[in-house]
Amino acid sequence: MDFGNSLSYVFDDQAWVSKLAMLLLIMLLSAIPVLGLLALAVAMGYLVELVGNVRSGHPTPLPTWEGMETKFRTGGYLLVAWFVYHLPFVMFFGCTTWLIGAIAGGFLGDLTFYVIACCLAPFALIYIALAWAMFGLATTEYADTLDQNVYYRLADLWWSLQRYGSITIQWMIMSFFANTLISLLALIPCLGWLAAPALAIPWQGHLLGQYARQVGIDSDRRQQIKREKMRS
Repeated sequence: MDFGNSLSYVFDDQAWVSKLAMLLLIMLLSAIPVLGLLALAVAMGYLVELVGNVRSGHPTPLPTWEGMETKFRTGGYLLVAWFVYHLPFVMFFGCTTWLIGAIAGGFLGDLTFYVIACCLAPFALIYIALAWAMFGLATTEYADTLDQNVYYRLADLWWSLQRYGSITIQWMIMSFFANTLISLLALIPCLGWLAAPALAIPWQGHLLGQYARQVGIDSDRRQQIKREKMRS
């Protein structure tokens, strides 16, 4: 995977100014309550298209803004899956926070709160890492097939995660560094405030597209499952 190329490829596109300007507008609209979800769905559809372009080796992978309805539909399915993946963590966090607060407030005070929180934190981090990895794997296939059900085939995703563990870890590390750069960019007044939301999807989408190119649609997984069924 080429981290540097994922940051610089945007400027090789002759229409990068207009494409990023539209993406910036969509990202700004996503901050508006209710309407923001619609804009965010379009942005996620743009991400899906970008991943597919990078995976297929398109010379200018940054998508155009044609087919907004398609972007909204494909991005909407991804957004729903994202909420589903994070729902267990939100429920776990809410319930444990209430429980810890009740125990700590009623008996041993703040010390109990911090002890229990530290004990539960590793489990939360493990879930976040696994959910992130499986969601990324599912998105690589979704960008190719547009089959929303890939997000919920957890057994298949777990199989793929074990098979492609090293490249998955590499993608997660690079994605983390890209997020760090975006956060640092957002600290720059004025120019950074505009550049960070405009570049977040192009940078992350290209990295995910590179990851998708190496993982592919996972035809090996299907062939192995088919062979195992034939042997049984």
